[in-house]
Amino acid sequence: MPIPQLRPRRNSWCRARTVSAWLNTRTGTGAPASWAEAGAVRQMPKASSRTGSEAFIAVRLSIVNLLCKTRQIKPRPGTRVRPAIAVISFNRSGMQRVFLRSSTIDFSPTRMLHAASTTARRPAPFSQFLRLAALAAGLTTLLPACSDDENDEPVQPAGPAKITVPKAATLSPEGIQYDEAKKYFLVSSRTRGRIGTVKDDSTYTQFADDSLLVSTIGLHLDADRRRLLAAVSDNGTNTRRTKPATQRKLAALAIFNADNGSLSRFVDLGGLRPALAHFANDIAIDKDGNAYITDSLSPIIYKVDLQGTATVFLEDSRLAANPATAFGLNGIVYHPDGYLLVAKSSDGTLYKVPLSNPTGLTTVATGGQNLTGADGLLLVDRQTLLLVAGSQGTVYRLGSTDAWATTTVSGRFATGAVSPTTITRRSPADAYVLYPYQTSAPRFAIVKVGF
Repeated sequence: MPIPQLRPRRNSWCRARTVSAWLNTRTGTGAPASWAEAGAVRQMPKASSRTGSEAFIAVRLSIVNLLCKTRQIKPRPGTRVRPAIAVISFNRSGMQRVFLRSSTIDFSPTRMLHAASTTARRPAPFSQFLRLAALAAGLTTLLPACSDDENDEPVQPAGPAKITVPKAATLSPEGIQYDEAKKYFLVSSRTRGRIGTVKDDSTYTQFADDSLLVSTIGLHLDADRRRLLAAVSDNGTNTRRTKPATQRKLAALAIFNADNGSLSRFVDLGGLRPALAHFANDIAIDKDGNAYITDSLSPIIYKVDLQGTATVFLEDSRLAANPATAFGLNGIVYHPDGYLLVAKSSDGTLYKVPLSNPTGLTTVATGGQNLTGADGLLLVDRQTLLLVAGSQGTVYRLGSTDAWATTTVSGRFATGAVSPTTITRRSPADAYVLYPYQTSAPRFAIVKVGF
């Protein structure tokens, strides 16, 4: 029996229909050619009575997984493609089984290992045994047969829906980032000051600590330069390190080596305006590596360059909290078109601040949408922004088609009464929001957002 060398056409999804039909003719299962493309759970019809066998298929993934073991192919919208291998076992008595086995057992969204199997009702003749041997060899040759389309994009493994960290209520994390190189989340701590890592299995490990870290708030991972930046403040929540000289006065930027956690620089910000109250909150980094830090107790955005020189980038009364006793500026992101998007918690105002002319800031019109309690921000793409409104227990998905002169809400994700703080990107498709605590148990959680 000849083994076809299938060479798919460009953007053909490895010709799943053709391969499915070929498998059908070789196994005698009568499988419809559409099952491989549909990616749905189907039961294949019984084979003819001449073979006396019955086939059963329970597959959630596409046949592309089988054919593209050596590469990850761009999936259709709403699906995830994971590399898989085929294992075929059979013997002279006619027992045959075909398994699809993944490199991990995490298939989104069901997170199940699915198998495709055929089992004979009675012993098969030796000729059928030889046919199955040929099939096994054929599948082996098919695995690397995917085309080399330049449009193919890697597909990241699906992350867990929720990571719960027990026995960690005393950490009260505020900021979060995901380090793709290390495969873990980084979280700050208002009550201990330390920075820790969280893996998918809920393991928390201390990453960095120093006596200067009274309360660590917002985090920003500068992956290209392997720096981790942390906003440092003191609002009295860390009883071990707070003191009158720093309480509501401390605002600083701590810069760590992202690979080993060593503190490379500690930059004072509050000293630029010593007469004012301070609370360094969130951080954004532009393409040149300059950091921008919001102050929640003063209407200030600071700038720290790569050499560690701190300046007041913008000080404007329009950025002040309303009322004055409330938290003011909070989340901040850099837009690649050369401006910052900044949120104010007290009234939910969203600002657009040009880097070339910060005093020319404008207010982003929200169409009357209430964004009070705005905290962390995540720019998904040039036209999409995720905003965590902690006091509302909601993550808003905002969109703009006019360079953020205006915005509208295109989705909402309800978190519940967990006071969510901020959000980070794990993959192009996945964002995770931080729940600093849960009322039902002493723990914090990192949860995948879905709209």
